[in-house]
Amino acid sequence: MIQTIRSDTLEVSVDTFGAELASIRSLADGMEYLWQGDPAYWGRRAPILFPVVGKLSDGIVRFDGREYVLPQHGFARDEEFEPVEATVDTLSFRLHDRPELLKRYPFRFELTVRYQLTDGWITVTYEVHNPQNTPVWFSIGAHPGFACPMISGHAFEDYMLEFDEPEKCPRHLIDNGLIRQETEPFLNNQRLIHLDQQLFDNDAIVLKGMRSGGVTLKSPKTEKSVRVEFPGWPYLGIWSKPGGAPFLCIEPWYGIADSAGFRGELNEREGILRLEPDGVFRCDHRILIGV
Repeated sequence: MIQTIRSDTLEVSVDTFGAELASIRSLADGMEYLWQGDPAYWGRRAPILFPVVGKLSDGIVRFDGREYVLPQHGFARDEEFEPVEATVDTLSFRLHDRPELLKRYPFRFELTVRYQLTDGWITVTYEVHNPQNTPVWFSIGAHPGFACPMISGHAFEDYMLEFDEPEKCPRHLIDNGLIRQETEPFLNNQRLIHLDQQLFDNDAIVLKGMRSGGVTLKSPKTEKSVRVEFPGWPYLGIWSKPGGAPFLCIEPWYGIADSAGFRGELNEREGILRLEPDGVFRCDHRILIGV
């Protein structure tokens, strides 16, 4: 089921299936900024990554001596969420553990996703509550895809990503979805990534330890832009379909894929979050549409 909120400048729709953004549309000219999930390239739009981010070694989570089979990026993106709030400018959705999910992930949980629209800003808040009397281990991340190019007649290569601060970050290499130990030089005190489809020949760009709290997708050929703010998030993924596709994903993460050959338990994964009994973890990122 699709639910919609509006401001003076934007109409934003969210699907209860996955609590996933379905549309970000300008009211001035009807332009759609969110990738619309063409299965010829990538059938999703803005999936929520929970309770893991990235691919698992052998597709398995290990905890307390048991093994649980989980797909890449977890199961939240393929679950129906319960609507819990709907106002003119705010939508909230909730997902609880249930017996079928406990067979795949060993902890009880309550995940609430909230979208608030203020003028051109969309604030996306994730809240994880631990209802059990022992700690919960999890990761969570965003995976929104944006139309790129934004304007008909433009090329993907006409666009760039601009960081808030000059960055000196290597690129963490990926092999079959898993993080390799090797890195390669990537940003050397630079603020700009000039987009090129060949950037994604070897999967996503994975960055750690950034100074910037946001990036802007832009082009000198248009005043239209998309800005994603993620202050405090430890990882950023940037991805488009290898071989060429008209979208770009900007993905802040609390967590990361397993390293190649990892055989440890869930609580030993890089970037994993620990939530104490009755604790709440809350994080948000913001999307600004420059119409």
